[in-house]
Amino acid sequence: MLLGFENINIMNIKKMNKKSNYDFDYENIIRIFKKYRILVHASYVIGYDYDTKDYFQEILDFSNKHKFFLAGFNPALPIPGTPFYERLKNEGRLLYDKWWLDEDFRYGKAAFTPHNMTVEEFEAGILKCKVEYNTHKNIWTRLFDSAANFKHALIYLVVNYINRKEIYNKKGIKL
Repeated sequence: MLLGFENINIMNIKKMNKKSNYDFDYENIIRIFKKYRILVHASYVIGYDYDTKDYFQEILDFSNKHKFFLAGFNPALPIPGTPFYERLKNEGRLLYDKWWLDEDFRYGKAAFTPHNMTVEEFEAGILKCKVEYNTHKNIWTRLFDSAANFKHALIYLVVNYINRKEIYNKKGIKL
């Protein structure tokens, strides 16, 4: 099950206007998925205004605590036509006029200047989450989470090692 947390900071959820996530009981839904042995792919979007350089460790700790099948630590990307894009454009925080077409934009790079950290801290934090969540030790620790993963050991290992490889294969390539 792909579970789009978006962000675990309620201030960011409110800023995104994700009303359906305001009162969402993440701990309870995770418990229910584990009870029924449903593998969870947690997906996060990082880089909103209330995220700080300390948020990366917080989200990594949350993911490790729940031993998700996979976790996607995605940098926020301003998509044209969205309020997020327009706000960043009006605030002069876009780093590229059209990041999706720019020859210099690379996978893993920031498309805008974050509010509470430097661009370098943002990019390093995203990479840190991806790398640390996908260490050999962490992959094997999560495998033995009896709530779901061990039953699907072969699928789990193949997918996690492909994901681990892609972190390094995609780093710095053109979109």
